[in-house]
Amino acid sequence: MSTICFYAQFTASRAGLDGLTVTWDVERITRADGTRSALVTGGANSIAVGRRGLYGYVLSSADLVTYDYIATAITTSTTADIKEVPAVWTLWAVSGTGTGGGSTTTPITINDGVNPLDGVDVWASTDSAGNNVVARGYTNASGIITFYLDPGTYYIFKTLAGYTFTNPSTLVVT
Repeated sequence: MSTICFYAQFTASRAGLDGLTVTWDVERITRADGTRSALVTGGANSIAVGRRGLYGYVLSSADLVTYDYIATAITTSTTADIKEVPAVWTLWAVSGTGTGGGSTTTPITINDGVNPLDGVDVWASTDSAGNNVVARGYTNASGIITFYLDPGTYYIFKTLAGYTFTNPSTLVVT
């Protein structure tokens, strides 16, 4: 499972609007069939993110393999230009903890040949083109990411600014 953060900006006369009470509606969409279900409705108080009217909401335990997520930030402020703002999101995977619905704990270590690499975006796919991603996350300070995979052959992809990796590498889980 992963943690994602939704972000939305509220404005008044095109300038960021701070100090609002903001709640969130979050929906989950099943990738296989498009079924939508509400996870949060009119609740989940927002976290203030810096300034310029930026607000956020953290959703833990998001299954990014099975579902897509959408969110709307909502305020009742009479000074806001728009009272319901569609949100953008970013992945906040806990370093060292990846995703995957499999039965085998599979730690993967990434280094530069000598030192472990922190913050590497790593994903596992069942095809060498990387189209069927079954697990994804970021390495921790020890260069480790742990996926949960079923036995089988996986293709591992890696990316980190400033580094070049040979993608994909093959991983066999037994």
